[in-house]
Amino acid sequence: MDFSLDDIYRALSRLKDLKDPLQQHIVRKTTEIYGRNAELVYYDVTNYYFEIDNQDNLRKKGVSKEHRPDPIIQMGLFTDSSGIPISYRLFPGNTNDSQTLIPVIAETKKNFGIKRTIVVADKGFNTANNIAFNTIAGNGYVFSQSVRGANKDLKNFVLDESGYSALNDGFNKSRLYTREISVTNKEGKKTKVSMEEKQVAIYSAKYDAKAKRDWAFSLSFVGLQTGKVMAQKLCFEVQQLQLKLVVVDQMTISLR
Repeated sequence: MDFSLDDIYRALSRLKDLKDPLQQHIVRKTTEIYGRNAELVYYDVTNYYFEIDNQDNLRKKGVSKEHRPDPIIQMGLFTDSSGIPISYRLFPGNTNDSQTLIPVIAETKKNFGIKRTIVVADKGFNTANNIAFNTIAGNGYVFSQSVRGANKDLKNFVLDESGYSALNDGFNKSRLYTREISVTNKEGKKTKVSMEEKQVAIYSAKYDAKAKRDWAFSLSFVGLQTGKVMAQKLCFEVQQLQLKLVVVDQMTISLR
């Protein structure tokens, strides 16, 4: 077919009106051809910036992934275990990542005939409301959790050297644990409920190395902003404390 990039751009307004039936058709054909398994899905949010002066109902200033001051749009995306997209939804740029999961998963299950699913997402979605929603809806979840920001009991469990087993490039251990979380009820008030979940502490040497590179880059950025002397001091302090901090900073807890 003979068409230009400008032709595609001009067609987007029309395609927007057909977004939902197009997505359903693509999902149906993908399932027919490749046998998609939607029982395990991955969810994440990214955003896009717009070089405009004024905000509107959708393009609003928020936390930009690229650290830009421009108005952005949030996009929540579901993919299957093979990384093939299932559905997406747009949100105003000032919407918190964690607030996008509940409406997207409810809409996705309804539109695409998904019964039970396990949602895999990072720590930004690990909130009491998201956990409660997934449990009540009969879904499973695997959410990461920062050990550094965890409570004392969780830190003690992770730092206790007993119970770990070798795993590929690292080691792990797990436990069944009942904890109390505060969820928002229909009246908008907080209610405490008890949740039993499986907690898995995982250490990965590859993730450890990546986190150290990211941390070194962050220190370099600090140096550019506040001076090389400060960055050099921080690097020295990190090197001295590295052995003590590596277990706390590089482990994650998977909640399911």
